[in-house]
Amino acid sequence: MLPMVGRGMSMGERLFRARQGGKTDDHGRLHPYPSDEMGAPPADRCPSGRANSRGIPVLYTASDIATAVAEIRPWKGAPVTVADVILNNGARVVDLVDIPGLESPFGRENLKADLDSLEMLGALGHQLSQPVAPTDAELEYVPTQYLAELIRHSGYDGIRYPSALGPGANVVLFDPTSATIANARLVRVTNVVYTTMED
Repeated sequence: MLPMVGRGMSMGERLFRARQGGKTDDHGRLHPYPSDEMGAPPADRCPSGRANSRGIPVLYTASDIATAVAEIRPWKGAPVTVADVILNNGARVVDLVDIPGLESPFGRENLKADLDSLEMLGALGHQLSQPVAPTDAELEYVPTQYLAELIRHSGYDGIRYPSALGPGANVVLFDPTSATIANARLVRVTNVVYTTMED
């Protein structure tokens, strides 16, 4: 993995996580899910995801509230619980949003390998950002799960990648306990915009 794509995140840095709905009390009033229910699901209920195999919890977050909400694909008028995700320590993530080009091709020991790595990282960022239909998830996620596992074993704490649904970026943290989830609150989706094109 090229060291130039590493990005440091600071202790206390804030990300966001969203979950459709909330909890209804005995009087029928809707409240946000408690913060302790906004983390990664336990291993026995953890589905496959872009960066994790079934049964291996990771924490999917976003750089801003709009992206966190967009990523769960709610409908107009839907209630959504949003929570802050605060890093407990610094984190080193592979940044697939701002992948720099090579400063100079000269003096590099293996220029082709460096260019191939940059191309692979760009392709991984694109694949991670693409929405996948739930019926296709298990199979479609296998390539990105494999590369995410390689990144994890290379010593990184997570991956920052583009969102195809929201205005910001997504960040997946490999260790769900590396952040504290707090300040859960209820928001309501006021608008959803779709554009189409013929197949």
